[in-house]
Amino acid sequence: MLGNPQSVLTKITPERSRSLMEQVKHLNINTKEKLNGAIDLIVEQAMSEPASCATYANMCRELMGRCGGTGDTPSYLGAGGRGENMGPESGDTSQNFANLLLQRCQQEMLKDRNDEDDRSLGLKRFIGELFKLEILNEPIMHECLEKLLNNCHEDSVECLCKLLSTCGKRLDTEEAKPQMDRYFNYIIEMMKEGQVSSRVNFLLQDLVQLKMVNII
Repeated sequence: MLGNPQSVLTKITPERSRSLMEQVKHLNINTKEKLNGAIDLIVEQAMSEPASCATYANMCRELMGRCGGTGDTPSYLGAGGRGENMGPESGDTSQNFANLLLQRCQQEMLKDRNDEDDRSLGLKRFIGELFKLEILNEPIMHECLEKLLNNCHEDSVECLCKLLSTCGKRLDTEEAKPQMDRYFNYIIEMMKEGQVSSRVNFLLQDLVQLKMVNII
């Protein structure tokens, strides 16, 4: 179905990202079906390769920038590299690239998956990278943090530290202050009760200190 897009998306690595990103600019994604297919591939690859999440997030930014479109007339990527509006006869909906990507990430979040496994943690790291690029919004980030807080496994706690250290400042709005305070109160309790190893405890200490000096 995807042809060339699939070939490019499955070869992405941080080392090859620049050359492959150039190929992304010329992908012929001209239907909603192909766009959904590309999004599926990106999310799957990001979950399978957490170390490359930033690369896949940047690919999403590239694709989103080329999709354009409005809420009523989303556009897809034509062979010429510019957005092409797809009418009702092409199965057009009111969902643009960011909304389709959000839906796909939410679908993965809702799956009955062990939150400790690498794919689940990879998804949360990917969502964090998308949030940093302002592709996804606050609600799904808080959903990620809630899931991580409810899982005391050390990999989940470490992922929580990474997300809060990189995204916490943007999340800490006046409206979200009660949520952020609850996160850090829970973290402090976790440290007091000695629920994690010394290594992860140091990560939590660093996180709390950054919060105290308003860095996050």
